[in-house]
Amino acid sequence: MAAVTKYVSNFLSRGGALAPLGVVTQVRHGGGGPILPPHKGRAHPADAPSWAQTAGAPIRQGLKNYYIYNELKDVAEALPKEVPFAHKVLIVGGGCGGMAVARNLARKFGEGRIAIIDPAEHHYYQPAWTLVGAGQYNMADTRYKISHMVPKKIKLYKAAVTEFVPDENHVLTDKFGKIKYDFLVVATGIKIDWDEVKGLKEAMGRDGVTTNYSPNFCELTHKMIRGVKKGTAIFTMPPANRIKCPGAPQKIMYLAEEIWRTEMGVRDNVNIKFITANPGQFAVKKYADSLNKICDERGLERTYKSNLIAIDPDKREATFKRVGEGSDGSTFTERYSFIHVSPPMSPPDVVKKSPLANEAGFVDVHPTTMIHTKYANVFGIGDCTSVPTSKTAAAAAVEAYAVCENVFGASTAHTLHGHYDGYASCPLVVSKNQCIMAEFNAFTGEPWETFPIDQGKPSYLMHFMKKYVLPVIYWEAMMRGIWHGPGLFREAFAWLPPFLTAKKVQWVMKDSQERAREQAPAAASA
Repeated sequence: MAAVTKYVSNFLSRGGALAPLGVVTQVRHGGGGPILPPHKGRAHPADAPSWAQTAGAPIRQGLKNYYIYNELKDVAEALPKEVPFAHKVLIVGGGCGGMAVARNLARKFGEGRIAIIDPAEHHYYQPAWTLVGAGQYNMADTRYKISHMVPKKIKLYKAAVTEFVPDENHVLTDKFGKIKYDFLVVATGIKIDWDEVKGLKEAMGRDGVTTNYSPNFCELTHKMIRGVKKGTAIFTMPPANRIKCPGAPQKIMYLAEEIWRTEMGVRDNVNIKFITANPGQFAVKKYADSLNKICDERGLERTYKSNLIAIDPDKREATFKRVGEGSDGSTFTERYSFIHVSPPMSPPDVVKKSPLANEAGFVDVHPTTMIHTKYANVFGIGDCTSVPTSKTAAAAAVEAYAVCENVFGASTAHTLHGHYDGYASCPLVVSKNQCIMAEFNAFTGEPWETFPIDQGKPSYLMHFMKKYVLPVIYWEAMMRGIWHGPGLFREAFAWLPPFLTAKKVQWVMKDSQERAREQAPAAASA
């Protein structure tokens, strides 16, 4: 950029020569002559019409500015297209993981050392999309401009990465050419693979087909739910490792069932089916047992090890393939009046085709340090990585701490002590005011709860956390790089005396029971 500045300065000086880009006629600024050299195919200022030459000063200055602008465009076009950029840490992706890492590291490294590459206009609070689909949350409140989230000390490139070149420590982009780095953090997230389900892309958004996994259809989900009067409603789920927020496919089912039962009075006319490619209702047994109990009480059918492979919107038929251990690979077809599809997902193609990906296409990192298995200066975070955890913002928050500590440690030749411990969480909303706050260790499959209550039971307190507290934590803490999960709160609650914990549990359960009794008459009358 210094060379460009010097060239333009010479270009506009009184006698500066235009040597860098070739020999052109230079005319002095003074003496009444034009400032700019002649240009082939364009009228010279001196050749302007006589009325322009004799016009007042404002017109002459306007013409001069016009010609200066056009000549500077020529200068820019003649310069090399690939201007070298370089940063200490380059983060590809401005989602929850990438933004948390960027904001945290910017405080450590200072201005100009951290950069984010992301072509998107908006950042979304995706955990609220289920509530949007049920008419309980405003879609606009989940959306925020990325450019408004990035402080001045962080460089934002609104561009897409076209190639990762880790052997040479740079990436190629569609708008800025080559961008070099000392450390790379891959936080691209995962994309929807619409084409993996035959007919889904064409069917989406019409004839009862919708999803909460795209901002284009969340509000439509609520409209379609309200349009169901009878028939069969199907809720699908692909393999858990091919989807973000694995609880979302069934959360919308519970909310839709409640709407049909308590608000519309058509529940008896609607047959509800949950069809999933996974072997059970949830990966952690404690929460799976609670969810199965709710399904039994509400008459919700479940079919496991069955993956959606095709949709025929004209016939309103969905085709499933039996998968998993012990399955024969046969197919079966279900008719539907309404179907909420949770489509399969995978990392962007630029990641899949890069040297950073494993055989499945995910960024191949160590599951605790988040460091790439081959490139020591490359890190991964979030949904795009190979870490065997639930793809949720809760997991990304803890991963972000590990990434930040290890990037800073590696850059200062200190010990790498950043460690992702496997924490994950999924607030399982089961009604408009109750939630099962599933917290667990994804590495062991065991519950790992924060609060001194039984989080395996539906709770009003946990629903309040989900709807009102977690969004504040997300926007005001995680997106500022200062939220690293509830570990400190978990430790604090662990120090509570047993009698206080027991009283807390008793108070919460009593409060929940009283609320349920108060709402029962209203629900019955509806």
